Amino acid sequence: MMDMDDVDDNGVPESDSQSEEDVSMPDLSSSHQEKNANDSGSNKTATPTPAYPIFDFTKEELEKIRTCIHDVSLPTWVQRPPSNLGEAAHGKLKAHELLVLFTVIFPLVMPILWWYEDDYKIRLLQSFCNLVHCTNIVAGYSVTNAEADAYTECYILYRRSIQEIFPWSNSVPNHHYAMHNSDMLKFWGPLGSLSEFFGERMNGEFGKTKTNRRFSESFPLFFFMFLKIVPQRIWS
Repeated sequence: MMDMDDVDDNGVPESDSQSEEDVSMPDLSSSHQEKNANDSGSNKTATPTPAYPIFDFTKEELEKIRTCIHDVSLPTWVQRPPSNLGEAAHGKLKAHELLVLFTVIFPLVMPILWWYEDDYKIRLLQSFCNLVHCTNIVAGYSVTNAEADAYTECYILYRRSIQEIFPWSNSVPNHHYAMHNSDMLKFWGPLGSLSEFFGERMNGEFGKTKTNRRFSESFPLFFFMFLKIVPQRIWS
């Protein structure tokens, strides 16, 4: 029979508690830690080896793109992208400038630059064409259900191609959002009237307007500018 003096404060027999204390502690030496680090590292998935070199425009390609931006004929209401494209001096490109690049400038130049090159450039061109097709559909002012389905088909091909060409590049939330554009096109029709281009441009106009730190007095002017410019942008 066990004596109560043999039981510790936690209700555990002293013999059992002593045996627990006698259990050897894990080796925390540096060599042991390095071994564990190596073992854990071996279980991690290795970063995919790039099948193609990391993409970047060559100097010759960039020069031809800049020449096209400078020489191409555009309507007067289209904002021309900066002719020094690729330099930090022009700052961050606006959404409208990116749209002009991918719907007007690049489609004129990229086939000439990549059509007769190696397999890597050919695959880049195929991926680029799928992206441009999607851009033209989603930015158009008329759309059919067949075009909405074509958008989904081309966008899936584009996503697959960039995963193969750039396996080290992870998807971003915008890739997921863009997968829903087909449903939005079928529900809303052309998405131009839902675009944020007009609001962003109005923010730019407001930012350039001098208020002399008296916004409340300038609000009627802002409201008049909004009524005058935004409907023209939406329905023109």
